[in-house]
Amino acid sequence: MIGDSAPSSSRKSNALLPIAVGGLIAGALDLTQASILFGWRVPLTIAAGLLGRGAFHAGIATYFLGVLLHFFIAFSAAAVYYAALWRGS
Repeated sequence: MIGDSAPSSSRKSNALLPIAVGGLIAGALDLTQASILFGWRVPLTIAAGLLGRGAFHAGIATYFLGVLLHFFIAFSAAAVYYAALWRGS
């Protein structure tokens, strides 16, 4: 039994680094590209998806909420991609 749980535990700890790196790179590049094309209010638009139109008139905390939500989506996409990679092999 102990031998069976060790590979699973090892795989989970090994998964964090590629998911973190992939999410960070994808999130940063995507947010930079979107900000260049559509302006630096993109994080406010992301936050507006959760808070509504009032997010456009809110302060810096709402801006950071949009950035946080954006990176949450990027890390989630990296995790799904990583899980699909392991399921396929």
